[in-house]
Amino acid sequence: REIARIADVSETLLFRYFGDKAQLFDAVVVKPFNELMADFISRQQQMQPDSDGAHQMFVAVFDLFENNRELLSAAYLGRGGNAEGVPPLARGLAPFFQQSAQSQARDNRGCDPGLKLTTGIPLAFGMIASAVLLREWLFTDEDYDRDEVVATLETMVRKALGPAAQD
Repeated sequence: REIARIADVSETLLFRYFGDKAQLFDAVVVKPFNELMADFISRQQQMQPDSDGAHQMFVAVFDLFENNRELLSAAYLGRGGNAEGVPPLARGLAPFFQQSAQSQARDNRGCDPGLKLTTGIPLAFGMIASAVLLREWLFTDEDYDRDEVVATLETMVRKALGPAAQD
């Protein structure tokens, strides 16, 4: 009802085009989120990595989340699932996680990080997303320094996903 009111259309018209709330959510949140992630992956694959490619990628992910905070929030808060319990956003995230794990494995040059990258990459993603989504919970306006947050997160992720320290 509220969506129809804000859009200044009747509920009947809204349901004629979208069928139900789940289809509306897919149209306004899931599809744009998955397209955003696919476009991001495509742009990252086209970039020529330099000596600091991992840093550029990390900052790009943080900026992607920060610049699309409302969409990321809507995607997270409305995370439904299909009959198998698979969130519809998994379609957009799975290729990103796969590419990131492959890239990290290449960066590690065969050295074992001491943890499973296919678990560590989604957890790193979650840390970055949490830093963006929960910024007001984690930092006061005076304490929030974007560059410091990015640098600290990047250091934590590099230490966790990079080659394990040799004893």
